[in-house]
Amino acid sequence: MSRAGCGISSAIFTFCTTTKANDRDLMANRVPEVFRGELYAIPALAGSVVVVVLDGLGQRTLVVALAGAGVCLTWRLLALRLHWRAPLPTGPANV
Repeated sequence: MSRAGCGISSAIFTFCTTTKANDRDLMANRVPEVFRGELYAIPALAGSVVVVVLDGLGQRTLVVALAGAGVCLTWRLLALRLHWRAPLPTGPANV
């Protein structure tokens, strides 16, 4: 349990589900970019892991927040600059 009162799974789930791109795409009635190969969830997950680890090590809140955001932002900006894409599922879609 972290000092914020949430567990590791809660922190990771919150980080990954609150990316602004998903909300924007859903409100615009578009398929979220995370399902089109854009790297949103993977950098968010990496940032959340950094937050959980540093918080578990007892680091100051400011350090934890800046490190998590820095990892997430850097990964996302590199993905945009270098045209990195997440792997997409193959085969028919089953809904």
